[in-house]
Amino acid sequence: MEKAKDAKHQRKPSFEEPKALSGKQMKSAREAAMEVINNNSSEEATKIFLAGLEPVGNKVKPQGGGSVKKILGK
Repeated sequence: MEKAKDAKHQRKPSFEEPKALSGKQMKSAREAAMEVINNNSSEEATKIFLAGLEPVGNKVKPQGGGSVKKILGK
């Protein structure tokens, strides 16, 4: 009974391990990237590479929706 209870309460990771590309997939990705670079202007290639990306990171916002000067009473 104790083992069944322990199995129910085991922690599960809250995130998935990032997936790595195989050597063959990396080679294919490099070849596709070179094709984009060779067949487009640098501006267009940049747009292609960045399409669909979303910013990642922590952005700190003042609590209460006020500016720093407002919060400090200045």
